[in-house]
Formats: sequence, C-alpha cells, structure tokens
Amino acid sequence: MKTLIILYDGVQMNNVISAAHVQPDIVVVVYPKGTRGKLKDKELSSLLRKELIYVPIDMNTPVTSLREALEPYKGAYVDSNGGHDYAAIILGSLMDEYDFTVVSPNLNRHVISFYNHGRERIENLTAPLITVPGFVAMSEGRVMSSAKPVKRSMEDWAAVDFCNDLRHRDPDKWQTMARYIQNNLNSAEAKNTMILREEQYKAHKEFFDELIDHGMLEYDGSGKRNVKLQFTSDLMRELFAIEGKGLEEEVWKQLYASELFTDVREQVRIDWNGEGYVAGTDPTSELDVLATREWYMACISCKTGKLKEEHLYEIFSNAHKFGQGRPIPVLCHDSKDATAIMANKAEELGIILIGQKVILSGKTAEYIDDRIRKL
Repeated sequence: MKTLIILYDGVQMNNVISAAHVQPDIVVVVYPKGTRGKLKDKELSSLLRKELIYVPIDMNTPVTSLREALEPYKGAYVDSNGGHDYAAIILGSLMDEYDFTVVSPNLNRHVISFYNHGRERIENLTAPLITVPGFVAMSEGRVMSSAKPVKRSMEDWAAVDFCNDLRHRDPDKWQTMARYIQNNLNSAEAKNTMILREEQYKAHKEFFDELIDHGMLEYDGSGKRNVKLQFTSDLMRELFAIEGKGLEEEVWKQLYASELFTDVREQVRIDWNGEGYVAGTDPTSELDVLATREWYMACISCKTGKLKEEHLYEIFSNAHKFGQGRPIPVLCHDSKDATAIMANKAEELGIILIGQKVILSGKTAEYIDDRIRKL
C-alpha cells in the first residue's frame, strides 16, 4: 500500500501537486499540534480523493514527536513541497533511518524528483486537473454560480461576433444604441422586452432590423401608438445591457476553444466564506472569466472604454485572494487610449494586460499561456 506523508500547508495547492503525481492509497497529514481547528480537511480530502490520516506533532519537541508519529509509516513517500520548514528538516533527517523516499516537484521544469538512500530518480510531472470550484475551495471560498461555454449555441456566438464587430467598427453608434436599449428595457418581470412609441421605433428601425436579421430580436406586434420588441434570450439582451459583455464572451470563447485549460467559466460568483452564505453580510466577488490549468488559475477581468486604476486593483485583489500563492491576474480591454502609465502600473502589480490587437487576432489564450510559461 502506497503512503504519502505531507506537511500541511495553508496554501493547499502545495499539498496537492505531489499527491496528484504519486497517486497514493493513503495520505498522512502532519500538522503542528494545536492547529487542528484551522485545517481545511474537507476541501483537502475532496481534492486528493484519498483516505486522510491526521498526525499532530509537538513543535516544542519535534524530533521525539515525529519519531513516535511516523514509526508506523516506514518506507513511505514524503512530500517536500509545503509545510513547516523546521519539521521538513527533521523529517529529512529521518529519511534513511525510516527508509523514506522524499518527493520534490520542480514546477518550473515540470519534473518531479524521488530521493532514496542517496539516489535520485526524475520523472515528468503529472499535473493535477482542478476545476474552478475546486480551486476556489482551496481558498476557503465557494462558487455560487457560473457558466460554461459549451452551453452557447452557434446562433449565440454569431450574435456575440456581430456585437463585437459593430463595437470595433463604429464605437459611437454602439454606445448610442446600447444606452438607448438600456433606457427602454422593461421591468425585471419582462426584462427582455422593449415597448417603444412608434416614432422611437422608426427612428432606429434600420438598426432594429439588423438585430432581427441576426436572430437577436423579434418584432412582437404593434398597437395604436406602441411597438413591442422582444430579445430572443437573456444573452441577446445582456450583450447590450451589460457593459463589456461582448468582450467577456469573446475572451471566454477563445480560452475554451484553445483547449489549453482544464476548466473555463464565465460570470463566476464566489462566496468568500465557503458555506452558510448570508446575503448582504458575507463578502462576494463576481469574476468575468476564470480558467484553471495545472497549479494556476487565471483571474480575468474584461473592460470596455477607458481604463481606470481601480480596474487593476480589483483584479489584483481577487487573483491574490483565490490564486493559491501563484496569482495570475489578467485584464482584457479594448481601450484605444491606454496610457503608458497604466501599462507600467499593471506591470508593477504583475497583471497581464491584453489589448484589442491580441483579442482581435483570436490568440488571447495563447498569449496568457505564453506568459504563464515564462513565470
């Protein structure tokens, strides 16, 4: 039976990487005595999908404590990634006596080393496959809602392309019509409906006919003085009603289609506290796009119009909150007047800034992938 000993780490990804490669039958979790209440064992058990045995050690007498605790696990694998440095050193000193094999992943080289009795064996590292909810759970959060690109139809993507093309081609017209539609949308009960006066409809008939031709809008009849128009889905309405929605959809589609990521989701709403959500009390975040791969999660914000410093700080904060010690904050934008000051600020904060040129090329995913590989 294969046993892996890990030194419990507050950054839980450090406890997952070696386990994903070694695939042990049992995981022994060594942690400092008195901190049991802080251990997020439910999330760790779910991620590792293994039987967990928790072993406390007294940091006042670590040598004696470790000897007693690990006596039953001679011949086990020991993960050197994470945990208390002092405990790791002592554990290393027991290596030969207890016939331990020390496991040491090298994330930059994508290899993992096995040390036993002075000999080293190196293998290509098998990375963990972690979804967005799993990644968020490691940071004590919980995904309350999200969407996946697979739910979009060909008609949906065609509408996204139409809106993005118009926004790039004629931004003034786009802004005018987006505001006009937002101002004339009905109440929440009929959120996809616009009821316009006849003269209002005629003033923009050419544009509305375009939306009808693209399957985004339906002419739902007219009365004596009013015309009723109906968006064919929530998405069709959101492309106009939510600022940056078209850009968000395009980035989401490119990341999903690239197949470079384990999981890609849009409009991810996160409860920071994980369980027992209380509306109006518990802190939450809503992120435009999240994408996981290996031990990274890219947190992506999509902004149209003028870039502001608060946009940088917002994505920086969320990426560091949920990034498991390896944050990948990304800001995608279509601003034509992005300043050198903003670019320098983004670089100082470690934010990947992606402009319209890259997005229009269809290589957003490859650009993010390249930057991650250079970390």
